[in-house]
Amino acid sequence: VAGPWARTVLWCLGSRAVCFPSPHLSRDACCGPPRESVHLSCWDEVFSRERCCGPEDDNDFALRRRSTTAQAPAGNLSCWSGEYSFERCCTGGPASHDCWDELGVYNPQRCCSTSLSHPVGFWPGRPAHRQLLDDIVRRSRCQEVPQIRACAELWKAGLPRAELLRSSMLQQASVQLGRAWHAAGLLQAVAGIAPAFAVCVSLTAALALLDFWIGQASAPVGIWDEVTSLTSVYRRTVPLIAPNDLGAFHIHALDDALRQRIAAHLEHALQQAIIERLEGADHSTPSFGEELSASFLAAFQDLTEALAGLGVDFVPIQGTLIALLRYGTFPAGRLSNGKWDVVDNDAEVMVILSREMDFSVVGSGISLALEARGWPPCTNPHYRKFVCFSLRHPFPCKIEIYFTVKDEDQESIFFSRSCHSIGECRYSRGFPFQHWEGRLPTTIIYPLTACRIGTGRRQVFCPNKPLELLSGWNQGEYSEQSAVSAVVADGARRQIPRDGSAACLALPVVSRDRDKGDVRNQRLLREGLSVSDLFLLHGYARCLR
Repeated sequence: VAGPWARTVLWCLGSRAVCFPSPHLSRDACCGPPRESVHLSCWDEVFSRERCCGPEDDNDFALRRRSTTAQAPAGNLSCWSGEYSFERCCTGGPASHDCWDELGVYNPQRCCSTSLSHPVGFWPGRPAHRQLLDDIVRRSRCQEVPQIRACAELWKAGLPRAELLRSSMLQQASVQLGRAWHAAGLLQAVAGIAPAFAVCVSLTAALALLDFWIGQASAPVGIWDEVTSLTSVYRRTVPLIAPNDLGAFHIHALDDALRQRIAAHLEHALQQAIIERLEGADHSTPSFGEELSASFLAAFQDLTEALAGLGVDFVPIQGTLIALLRYGTFPAGRLSNGKWDVVDNDAEVMVILSREMDFSVVGSGISLALEARGWPPCTNPHYRKFVCFSLRHPFPCKIEIYFTVKDEDQESIFFSRSCHSIGECRYSRGFPFQHWEGRLPTTIIYPLTACRIGTGRRQVFCPNKPLELLSGWNQGEYSEQSAVSAVVADGARRQIPRDGSAACLALPVVSRDRDKGDVRNQRLLREGLSVSDLFLLHGYARCLR
């Protein structure tokens, strides 16, 4: 059930259905001065500054939440027009039986109440405005091409005092009209006659449907195709809209509302898409392991190219670094007789900044660079950590990016610190630099060295002293899981020393972090290493020197 709506949310991101779909594109930064400093990712061939920001004095990006306290002596005036009146429908008798509709837009509780003259956000203007919505809902008005131009003028005239996203009547009319256009194949014809009207109705309908059905246990067949079709009208049509109509039809406000919905559901949609992708794959095929590794390697190469393009220092860490040191590739290396050593089931890199304040800017820049390659936006779940997923490849790879800061004066790299005015600083001694009391010596990372990545001459920067980094990482995590006990002459095993001296990172270890469901890990755990495997590992090490 969640799959289709999750794909709709991700489609909005991938197709750039709104001006600023990514949470890493700031409207304030893109639309605010100076224009020259704005990131190029703000705009494309359709969504320009002029179309997305509007005139300097246009404040239509946020719907104003107005309320009314006007009293109505004869029920809710928004319900009455033509043959329908308070007297006929709310005083009882046979004449009131056909006053109420099956959709619930018109009902006694809403229409016969005397507390409000109209629901919050409904058009309080001339009867012609109210009549239009009534005719759309009850009489299928505006569903034929010859009516479109007149309907657009009436719709526009009623909007200045309307709140699209708070008026149930206006939303119902938009849903009914938008779905009728979609079913009849008239969306593009309407857009050609009255582009702003078409976009206003379509986006309002898409938002109403999305708000109602997302998260429901079941949804009508084809509902998310309708939402996608209605939303796509915006990007196709916005070049045809006159600048003044962008504000008059509240296009900016609707754009912003859809962007908020995308951001609110992004993380859940990502999770659903990943589960759907992995569960839909046939893990039993002989080629599954190699296809999975190829997707992971391509994702990691995407990441390294994006980081290099931004000009930031970074190095692979944790299992990713071990894979590159052991095999010159990621995430798995080939052993003898068809065995595989799957070193890692995600990718980790450490970005090294020159200033702490650059974290949010660089993090957003990395996400936008990956989004330009077809990735969904990265998330920022923890302090100084970004998580990205490579959904553009057949199998999604999780990328974890840790951000650190380099202090050249102190010759150290740290995750966080607090400094007093007198110059004294206290460094966080938590994950992952506990071994170095929160201050990793820069000599472990610099000068950067080269590691091979995959086939050919492709390379990535690696730490200067990778074994020291891995041995001390997270209080010796990798030293402990890679410890090998020696065998003495009588066959007994010596106790493993706790100082890490018995660690052998060159040898594969099926650690607790590995995916126990991967048949490649199961086989390695079952068969262990052979003499042929050791010869292969030694040969890899000689070639990668």
